[in-house]
Amino acid sequence: MRVLNVFNELVASGAEMMWCAASPCWREAGVTVDILATGASPGPFAPSLAACGYTLHHLAFSRTPLFFWRFYRLLRRHRYRLVHVHCERASFYYLLVARLAGARVIRSVHAHFPFSGSLGFRRRWQRRIGRWLGAVFVSVSPSVGATEREFFGNPTQVISNWYDSLSLRPPTAGERLSARDALSLPRDGVVIVSVGNCAAVKNHENLLRALARVGDCGDWIYLHAGREEAGQPERRLVGDLGLEGRVRFLGMVGEVRQVLWAADLFVMPSLREGFGVAAVEALATGLPALLTEVPGLNGFREIGGIVWSGSSAVELESSLRRALSLCGGVGEEERRDRHLAVRRRFGMEARVADYVRLYRGLSPVIGEGSR
Repeated sequence: MRVLNVFNELVASGAEMMWCAASPCWREAGVTVDILATGASPGPFAPSLAACGYTLHHLAFSRTPLFFWRFYRLLRRHRYRLVHVHCERASFYYLLVARLAGARVIRSVHAHFPFSGSLGFRRRWQRRIGRWLGAVFVSVSPSVGATEREFFGNPTQVISNWYDSLSLRPPTAGERLSARDALSLPRDGVVIVSVGNCAAVKNHENLLRALARVGDCGDWIYLHAGREEAGQPERRLVGDLGLEGRVRFLGMVGEVRQVLWAADLFVMPSLREGFGVAAVEALATGLPALLTEVPGLNGFREIGGIVWSGSSAVELESSLRRALSLCGGVGEEERRDRHLAVRRRFGMEARVADYVRLYRGLSPVIGEGSR
């Protein structure tokens, strides 16, 4: 079975990281997954996906008939009979072209899109027409599914995102110290970490303001791993708040496990998430976490070890004080139990198997050309 997955630019974010980790699972299931990047360039994460064994195509997106004609020719030339669309942009038109090319479509909705007005009206009808044409819509979390129902009347299957359950686990004491040494961190003191880009929805500004208020809470350092915004405004804010020496920006990291193993507390102050993959990764290593009580994160309540917070700087300050007071009391057994709870709910093998069943469920409709 062969499936073409359609992305925007390939960056080190949730869906791309998941597909990279899952490459051995697809092979074991007998599914060949190819990837189409539609950014202006393939994207900085394209070499990593190629190294995982994926065949990559690139078509620079434009809102022109020529682009969609090239997409049609790609589907016909490689005889793709199943297309899995991961992007909101132009997703309806990918669906139309795929159907013209004789392919079925799965559309994964990775984020909350509470569109209103004329755009909301168009999206509602596009999703309705898509279902009429046989597209299968998948939400990556129950909260995303609720948004699709509320705003678009769009019933979806829920297949949760996953994390790299083949490599993420709690560290041994020696591995934790080695991770700190590799990052030039002191072996004592509290290390706070967040992982993700610096978009406004991540709410890092309020987190930094909250951190400036908890300087009296002992010896701690905050690490941010992920892509920064143009102009690096958060670094300027660190200077304005007098947090130099307490905050380090690591940029894009190739091995997030090392950063998580070095940490004592994970923080995700987002205003909303489709599905907080970074939070799940941190919890899978046994870390306690401070999370905002928002869609895409509040579905993790059953895991335990989480301090919940509002999103304002004042609320984050209060929650940080509570979380920092708990860091020293986390034992190995608690970390192991948290890891097992995450693996049961979001382990990669089970979630990939959900997609494989969905793919195979369409196979009789698609026919032998998909093999």
